[in-house]
Order: sequence, then C-alpha cells, then structure tokens
Amino acid sequence: MDDKKLLRGVNILFVEDDEFIGGVITLHLENAGARFFWARGGNEAYDILMKEKFDIVLTDLKMKNGSGIELIKQIKSNQNFVDIPILVLTNLTNEDIEVIDAKKMGVKSFFAKSSTPMGELVRVVACILKISNDCNVEQQHISLIPKNETTDSA
Repeated sequence: MDDKKLLRGVNILFVEDDEFIGGVITLHLENAGARFFWARGGNEAYDILMKEKFDIVLTDLKMKNGSGIELIKQIKSNQNFVDIPILVLTNLTNEDIEVIDAKKMGVKSFFAKSSTPMGELVRVVACILKISNDCNVEQQHISLIPKNETTDSA
C-alpha cells in the first residue's frame, strides 16, 4: 500500500516530548498528508484540543509537561472529546502502571516506538480511522513489547 497522502484531510493531535522521536513521526505524518499539531506535553495538548477539532490523538504516556495519562483522563471526561480515538505511542510494556491505567480508561490502541518501524504508524492510524480498506484493524494494532525485551522505559 502506498502511504503517500493516505492521511490527507486527517487532523491529528500528536503529543511527544522527545524532539528526535517527534521529528521522525512528524515526517511520516507530513508525508502521508496529515494535518497535525505537535504538542510537547499533555498540558499543551489539552489547550490545543480546546481550540481545534481532531480526528485522532497520538500520545506518549511519560512526558515532562503533563503526562499522557492525565491527558487521556481529560479527554475521556469531556463529552466533546470522548469519541476521539487515542493511539498511545510508548516504549513502556504491558506491565507498566501507565499502560495498565490507559487500558482501564478504555485505550485500545498502542504502538511500540522502539520495536515497530515508524512507517507502520501511518497504516495503523488509517486502520483506526477506517480510511483504508487494505487492513484488518485488529492485526494492525501493534502490541507492546514484553518487559524482558525492554531496554529503557520512556
């Protein structure tokens, strides 16, 4: 499948405090035609969310300026945003408390930043939003890596 312009017209709120990882991800989103806002933390992300309309939120969980968990809580508690899909981008594992908390709040989509090619991210977003007919959404959701294979937790 050609990812060029696959996300044309899609408004994405992207939340990541790591400049390198953020730069790589925004390059992929930009190449796919997405319109996105890059917030460097949960606090900034919620401020942007209050002003703009988004089709999906891509967020890290551990950040310096407002955690992804707090952002997810704010989104899930606001009736205006409760239907926006959330894709968590993380290097945490299924055993980490933040991932467990996100699952308890209804987040179903996780993307392992360190073990999954970033090129897959565009296809995963397209599947979640049901833009692409060339995917099985259940198979496209990337599982987190087991704790014993992790080298860092960010």
